[in-house]
Amino acid sequence: MPQVSGIHRRSYSTPHETHEMDCEAHYQWTVNSADNSGLHLPVIEACRTVLFAATSLHSTLRRCLHCCSGKDGLSLGPQLRRSTGSAEKLVAVLDTLDLQPSPSQCAELVRAAASNISSLKDLVYALQARISELAQILDPKFSRHLLVTVYSATVDLKEAWDTLSPLINAEKHGTTSDHSNSATRTTQSIHSMNASNTISTATPAATTTTPTPSKPSPTTNKPPSPLALSRGRSQSTESSLYSPQGTSPGDDNPDQQLYTLLKLAIAHSLHVTDLLKHSVQDSAPAENGLPPPLQSKLSDLTRQSANAAELAIRLDKHVDIHKEELVRKELTRSFWEETDHFLKIVVSIMSSVRALITEDDFQWPKPVKQGCLQVTRVTTEVAKQWNTNLISQQNQQQSLQSENPPRPSLEATTTSHTTSSISITSSCSFPASNDNI
Repeated sequence: MPQVSGIHRRSYSTPHETHEMDCEAHYQWTVNSADNSGLHLPVIEACRTVLFAATSLHSTLRRCLHCCSGKDGLSLGPQLRRSTGSAEKLVAVLDTLDLQPSPSQCAELVRAAASNISSLKDLVYALQARISELAQILDPKFSRHLLVTVYSATVDLKEAWDTLSPLINAEKHGTTSDHSNSATRTTQSIHSMNASNTISTATPAATTTTPTPSKPSPTTNKPPSPLALSRGRSQSTESSLYSPQGTSPGDDNPDQQLYTLLKLAIAHSLHVTDLLKHSVQDSAPAENGLPPPLQSKLSDLTRQSANAAELAIRLDKHVDIHKEELVRKELTRSFWEETDHFLKIVVSIMSSVRALITEDDFQWPKPVKQGCLQVTRVTTEVAKQWNTNLISQQNQQQSLQSENPPRPSLEATTTSHTTSSISITSSCSFPASNDNI
């Protein structure tokens, strides 16, 4: 096996470049090298997925922060340094495991991956709290690239967490035992997962005839390469690290998750409304050749977008206020009515954009389609979180006690039915083709 150290440790101009190139060199080397350890599937692939997500996010975030140098209140230094240190630790453990596979290194790899996921989660939370400020400072192309990178990273981390969480839980349950026993348990779990995947991939006919449980357990077998699947599904899946079904370290505050998702939805909607405004303006010289009904629809959409932008800016300030009141649980009815109104406007805009494509054959630019796809995904996550957390329940109880209860479009009905806004949003989604993504 070739020496990894010669590939990894080269001189670069800055420590950040050294870290990023080390991670990229490790990733490319392991892709091109032979798999001799027997431990690479699926846990090693999940750890490499975490490493790839961390490197991509760090690189994109540093480039954006470089454009915001000198701006007060945008410091993400502590979270970024911690995440960078965790990624460096993870790549070091992966290097060692590639050269000398051992049970102790397997246990250390699981701990390093868990630490990296936790630090990335903290970084994304801190970034999302400042995303609206960044969107106002950065060029739209930088803002869009940052949002897409964050979303892709969270999807990758969710895929990796599904694979690693059983091993992490086993580590936590075995903290009172000695280190060698913990390492042995981790190695046995890894080999068990590898054996299960070998059987399932070697006998596809048998697996297709075996009935699958309706509620998979946390240890459900994963495909042999989470990285390959996550890369293909990162643009089409609606899952995220902050989905109510997706647990991760420290996800013990669903109220905070809802506020964070609202902030992200606001940032996405501001970006899309700005794109729509400029797209309609660019089509203005050709309006004389457009049918009058189409001109009227474009004018209505422009007014809707302007109203949505004003409401999003106002709601963004109110979210910050209510996040500070989260401990006291002082939730005002007007705030949730405003949130409901905002989501209805977003759904209406997505419906109008979709209708112009399907009914009038109006061709939107590719950035508009991509932005609408992101808005659809994030608002769907907001709806899911609102329907399942304590904030929604308290708001509905207060509404029922009032004389004229509001009728939120995201009001939960039953656990087996989706809400009206989710259904409308899903119907306004854009096909995942090369032209739209």
